[in-house]
Amino acid sequence: MTESSTTIEKLPASRRRMRVSGTAADVKATFKEAVKQVNKSVTIPGYRKGKAPDHLIEKQFPQAVEKAWKDETVNALVKKALEETKIVPLFNRMSHPHLEKLSKEEGAVIDVEFEVEPESPTIDLTDFTFKPIETPEPESVEEAIETLRTYHGQGENVTDRPAQELDLVGLDIDLISDNKTSEVSRGKTFFLDKKRVSDWLFNAIIGKKLNEPFEAIGEGADGVAGGEGSRKFNITIRSIQKMIPHELDEAFWKKLGVETREQFEERFKNEHERQVASYIQAQKRHQLAEFLKDRFPLEMPKGLVDYEVEVILRNTVQDYMRQGVAEEWVRNNAANLREEAEKLARDRLATIYLVLKAAKDKNVTVLITEMQREKMYEEMVRPLKERILVAEMNEKEKENRLYFEILTQKTLDLLVKEHEAK
Repeated sequence: MTESSTTIEKLPASRRRMRVSGTAADVKATFKEAVKQVNKSVTIPGYRKGKAPDHLIEKQFPQAVEKAWKDETVNALVKKALEETKIVPLFNRMSHPHLEKLSKEEGAVIDVEFEVEPESPTIDLTDFTFKPIETPEPESVEEAIETLRTYHGQGENVTDRPAQELDLVGLDIDLISDNKTSEVSRGKTFFLDKKRVSDWLFNAIIGKKLNEPFEAIGEGADGVAGGEGSRKFNITIRSIQKMIPHELDEAFWKKLGVETREQFEERFKNEHERQVASYIQAQKRHQLAEFLKDRFPLEMPKGLVDYEVEVILRNTVQDYMRQGVAEEWVRNNAANLREEAEKLARDRLATIYLVLKAAKDKNVTVLITEMQREKMYEEMVRPLKERILVAEMNEKEKENRLYFEILTQKTLDLLVKEHEAK
C-alpha cells in the first residue's frame, strides 16, 4: 500500500465505524517506536536501560515487541485519522480496535467504532404556531399584605388551644422505619401558611395540641400524602405562637423595603406582571422545544443518554429522600424510574442539540455573569428532579452543562422572538 486512507461509515444511534489503512512506511515507523519503548522498559546485561541495540531487543523480547507494535500502530494511525477527519469520539471513548492486518510489506488495516455527538439540523419553523397560554390566577394584593403582616408580626405563646393556620410552631420530628425511630429535627419552626409548608405537614399539624406526640404519613413518590412509597413520622409540637399581625405603620412598610402602601402595591403589580411574562415566555420555550423534538427527531448516542440518565436518577432519588419517600419503594421501582429518566434525558438532550446550530448561526453567546446566576439558581432554586448537576462532576463538567443550559434557553428565546415578529 502506497497511501494511507480513512473511510467513515455512519451507523444508527450516532455511531461511526472508521476503517484506517496505513502504509508500509507507517508501520515500519511504529515498529521502530515499539522497539524503542520496549528497550526503555527492559534490562540487558552490559547495556544501560534504553541503550541496547535494536536487534537484541527484537531477538530477546519478541512477544513484548509484537504487542507494543500492535498497540503503537493502532494508537498512531487512529490518532492521525481522527486529526485529519476532525472527528471527535464522544467522551473520547472507542470500542476495542480490530487490527485486521499488520505487515511491514503491506501496511496495516484497522477497524474501530465509536459514538459522536448528534448532528444539529437546520431549523425550519414555517409550520410552527403558538398555542394559547392560560396564566395562573394571581394572589390579590390584600391577601399578600395580610400574609406579610402575620409573618412579620409578634409571636404570642399559646398553650390553651391546638395549632391553627398562620401559627408559628416548633416541631420535633422523627422518622419511623422498621419499628425504629431516627431524629429528623428538633425544635425547628414552621409558619403554617399553605404556601410555605407542604400539604401533608400542614394538614397533619392543624388541630394538634402541645406536647402530644402523633404519627403522620408523608408524601409518596406521586407528591400525595399517603401515596406509594410514603413514610411515617412521629411529630410533637413543642411550641405554638399566635402571630399578632403587624400594624400597617411606617415600620411595616420599611420591612418590606418600601415607604408607603402605594409603593408596595406598585411593586406588587410590577412583580406580578414580571412573573406572568416569565411564565408565558417559559411556556413558549416549552412549546417550541416540543415542536422541534417532534419535527426533527435525532439519533441519540447511547453513551450520552446513559450519562444524562445517571444525573437525573441521582437527583430524583435525592428528591424522593427529601420528601420522605421510603427507600424500599425507590428500590422496588428502580426500573420505572430509569425508564422515566431515559425519556427525560432524551428530551433534554434533543432540545440542546436541536438549537446548537441556530445558536452558532445567530451568534448567541453566554456571559460569565449569566453562568454565575445559573449556578446560583441551580443550587438554590431549581427543583431537585430538574437539576443538571451532581456532586460527582468535576468543575469542567459543571461549567459545560451550565453553559449549554443557558445557551439553549437564550437560543429558544431568540427563536421565539423572531417567530413572533414574522
